[in-house]
Amino acid sequence: MNMLYKTLTCLGLLFVTLQAQAGFKLYDYPEDAPRSPYYRVFINGEEAHVYSNPIGSMVIFEMDESVTVEIECMNTVKYAIARPLSADVTAQVANNRVTLELDEPAQLSVEMNGLLRYKLFIFAHSPKEKPRNGRNVQVFEAGKTHEPGLVWLESGDHVYIEGGAVVKGLFIIEDAEDVTIEGPGIIEASVRQEIDFPEGYRARVIQINDSRNVTLKDFLISDARTWQVVPNRSEDITIDGIKIISDDGGDDGIDVLRSSNVVIRNCFIHTKDDCIAIKSHSADEQLRGTNNVLIEDCIFWNTIWGNGFEIGFELRAEKIHDITLRNCDFIHVEKGAVLSIHNADWAVVENVLFENIRIEDARQKLFDYAIFWTWFSQDAPRQSQYEQRYQQGGLWDNIMTFQPGEKELYARNRGYIRNIVARKIHIVDGGLPFSIVSGFDESYLVEDILFEDIYLYDHKLDTKEALKLVEEYSRNVEVR
Repeated sequence: MNMLYKTLTCLGLLFVTLQAQAGFKLYDYPEDAPRSPYYRVFINGEEAHVYSNPIGSMVIFEMDESVTVEIECMNTVKYAIARPLSADVTAQVANNRVTLELDEPAQLSVEMNGLLRYKLFIFAHSPKEKPRNGRNVQVFEAGKTHEPGLVWLESGDHVYIEGGAVVKGLFIIEDAEDVTIEGPGIIEASVRQEIDFPEGYRARVIQINDSRNVTLKDFLISDARTWQVVPNRSEDITIDGIKIISDDGGDDGIDVLRSSNVVIRNCFIHTKDDCIAIKSHSADEQLRGTNNVLIEDCIFWNTIWGNGFEIGFELRAEKIHDITLRNCDFIHVEKGAVLSIHNADWAVVENVLFENIRIEDARQKLFDYAIFWTWFSQDAPRQSQYEQRYQQGGLWDNIMTFQPGEKELYARNRGYIRNIVARKIHIVDGGLPFSIVSGFDESYLVEDILFEDIYLYDHKLDTKEALKLVEEYSRNVEVR
């Protein structure tokens, strides 16, 4: 028995070594890790584990040389496309197999027969290095399903999730600094229903409260049923290369609350609700705003709720400012807006830059900047007679309707949106949605708005009419 074990171990090590020599590495998943019923995937001829959740199928592997990805489809496939288009990866189809050639790491959605139902995500990344063992280092090992439940992290803690590890657990970082969660493994967030949170804590996948210098990197969050990554009253936060695959009501990917100096880059986010939302939402005695947030080099897909990128609705602070989103791809925005600012409270939202954005499939709104009174507003009454007066399925969900004299009453708690620049925005596939700039009344305006170098394919949209822009209660809105 000992000899057999040693032989199998040696063969396993030899297989991993041969993979590394071939320029790629596959992961060893636990036997109970769910497999896709729709696809088998081969990397340079070696079969990879295709992880499955109710939203789609996922393949995660490492590469440092060019690889060939072959996808064997259980259903008939005659056409496939790899998104984002900016990755410039061609999908070749023959005999129910799709072949991709990858020259460098990429995060892709491979879509079959023009349908979005049977989703397949390919996440190929550069080699990862496990941290050395130490007093504050916790490693979730490959090939195992771990069930830690609710994990509390303290200052200096370092969590590493190996590729092939499945962690059924949620994390709280509170009053801490210098904390890291990283590694190419999977956080299986559907376990939320089985975890009891302490009184006063909302169920989140990764909650960061009153902390600084926190790094989240490379892992995948699967099938969350709640807000997922939530920096709250925190600063110096880096979120790099994480993947989020969910499709449940209220499943915002990343919500930045009352925080500053936040960098989000290289992420792939598929959600039903907002992919990223900037808010000042939770209780805070100083009414701190959110500022100095940079989002870059990310890929977004939101389905039938929320928006691709959102500032709002809950903006209960003096200012929300200095927010930049650049060099990102929106591969699908099935409802709502690609880029939205929804001020439902009294904040001044200013100094926002959207730059070098590519849009492939946006179906309702392109830009949506609005000030309004909604069910989410701090001053919205909660009596039952008001609950029948907020709209669903209109231009904005949850907007409140006014009785005579009410608009003037609630105007005193409204805010402003100003100094917003959208530059070098390219619609590279799909159609042109409309856009709207809408203040609350003559006093609470959306103003100083610039749309510059907006393109539908190769055609520049240099007038408001060409942009399909609707305006009300606005000032100094320019298209050029």
